[in-house]
Amino acid sequence: METPCSILIVEDEAVIALDLQLQLEDMGYRVLGPAESGPQALALAAQERPDLVLMDIRIQGPIDGIETAARLGRVSGLPVVFLTSHSDEETVAQAARTSPCGFLTKPFEGRALRAAIEMALSRATLERQLRESERWFAATLRGVQDGVLVVNPDTTLRFINPAAEALTGWSAEEAVGRRLEDVVRYASGDDDPPAVLKALAENRSVGVTHGRRLLRRNSARTMVVVDESASPVEGEFGLRMGAVLVLRDATERLSREGLDAAGQHRPPAANAADKPAAEPQDLPPRARAT
Repeated sequence: METPCSILIVEDEAVIALDLQLQLEDMGYRVLGPAESGPQALALAAQERPDLVLMDIRIQGPIDGIETAARLGRVSGLPVVFLTSHSDEETVAQAARTSPCGFLTKPFEGRALRAAIEMALSRATLERQLRESERWFAATLRGVQDGVLVVNPDTTLRFINPAAEALTGWSAEEAVGRRLEDVVRYASGDDDPPAVLKALAENRSVGVTHGRRLLRRNSARTMVVVDESASPVEGEFGLRMGAVLVLRDATERLSREGLDAAGQHRPPAANAADKPAAEPQDLPPRARAT
């Protein structure tokens, strides 16, 4: 049998809390609490890890329900459905800033309560799956040897993996949120913009461009030659989500092909076997036998 979903009630009016508990138990949910204050709710949530929190906005104690929900979101990401008899614009706006999964105005019917709970649980499941997918995506890209930079539609950086950090000289903490052109800069004479900008503008993949001279930030080695390519990322209904830029260190390729950093063929190294033979020296006459 499936374990029933657990719901934490945060309500400081005992009669309302008891009524909620009885309704939820009749619906088949496992009820935790009720908690009468924000600190008590935070402690119960940390201990019991409920699937959902039903949160009254006006509760006793040092913090109200909105602040309690905000802290729950920051610490554990628990979904919250607000229950309140206060539906004025200011209260609703403050509550909305915590990204709740629902908002019920007292008094409400059992059908409305159940519908709000099921919708909130479904949304929480989808958001959890999305976060897990993003973690897998990020972990995969962190292990890739090529530099990978993910760009938003406005050309600000969303993600940069360790290989790209090493190539550009920018840490992810410094780079994320900056414009791509601040992080990916090419040497004088290489005036074409990064391929990812063309991918965004033209909504198409851009094939590999060889031998671009990437300027590194704050390093004695100020330049590294890279090969770059880019592809746009589309969501549902053709919605443009951004683009991905891939940078590959071309040092090994250039060495293998006998090219220098400018793409010119290097002169062959002097080889001892190729040196002209030394002129023979006069040999002393042989001693005359006696």
